[in-house]
Amino acid sequence: KQVPPTTSQKMQQIERERAQKWNKMIGTEWETKYRTSDKLRKRVYKGIPNSLRGPVWSKIIALDSIKSKDIYERAKFLAREYSPDLMQIDVDVMRTLREHVHFRERYSSKQQALFHVLSAYSMFNKRIGYCQGMASVTGLLLMYLREEEEAFWALIALTNTKYQMHEMYTEDMNKFHLFTGHHCVLRERLIPKIDAHLKNNEVPETMYLAKMLVQLFFGVLPYELVLRIWDALFLDGPGVIMAASILIFKINRKTILSLESNELLEFLTVMGEAVKIDHDKFMQDLMLMVDELSKENILLPTETKAPNTYQLFQDFKASHEDNLQIGPYTIIFTISE
Repeated sequence: KQVPPTTSQKMQQIERERAQKWNKMIGTEWETKYRTSDKLRKRVYKGIPNSLRGPVWSKIIALDSIKSKDIYERAKFLAREYSPDLMQIDVDVMRTLREHVHFRERYSSKQQALFHVLSAYSMFNKRIGYCQGMASVTGLLLMYLREEEEAFWALIALTNTKYQMHEMYTEDMNKFHLFTGHHCVLRERLIPKIDAHLKNNEVPETMYLAKMLVQLFFGVLPYELVLRIWDALFLDGPGVIMAASILIFKINRKTILSLESNELLEFLTVMGEAVKIDHDKFMQDLMLMVDELSKENILLPTETKAPNTYQLFQDFKASHEDNLQIGPYTIIFTISE
């Protein structure tokens, strides 16, 4: 008599079938059939298989199109001599993702990779240098992308391609303040009762929005849900951040309205696993909200564009013209505008 499969076995079989579909999608027909398809978008919001998250992110971000030979190794090499941010980066590396096994041990391979990526970035993009919020974002990239150099280019993609997160990490944090203001506008329009409650309790938006906007929800929501929001962010761009920041309030409406002052602020800043959210339902609602706000042309605030990767290459070249031929690496600038 044949023994019926257990629930665990059924789930494993479903995951294998999902992985097969995704492998096909990111294969030879990616550019011609899937990259801009509705099928890709629906599958992304349903969730990328964890085993394929790194390769899929790489495809969606188009990392191969922005990489340039030797830049990462040169930036890393120069950072050891010239970066003013190394001490702060080292301190922050020690306290990033400490609950995760790969980051727990001091000077583990992942801690070293995180230090390398952040220090190289601080040298490559001097308009930002280093900002503390970048550590957890980069740490999460390192957990899914195959090599530390891929995490470096993914960070550049986040700040200086279509994701336009550059001014979220500059000294004046202009984009953070811009997004905070727009969040408040949307909150007043879409969830007026919650908006009034927050205003009555004088809860400062910057206190709870920092982790949502700067750290891209890391440390605010359950880890698995953060990953799925990132899946959508890489596909649909920064409007996902804005929509998710509103949706969190809608879903937690009863809890938020039941709390006052300090308890309310504590809940908003460290929701974590305490938040009871159906992840699939959240992602379905997130896709609908992104679409609805886009149709009304209110998904994102009006803003200036961040410098593109070509401008960063030229800045880097100009800043280190005397050093580009020193040491084991020679930079060849082949990037085109």
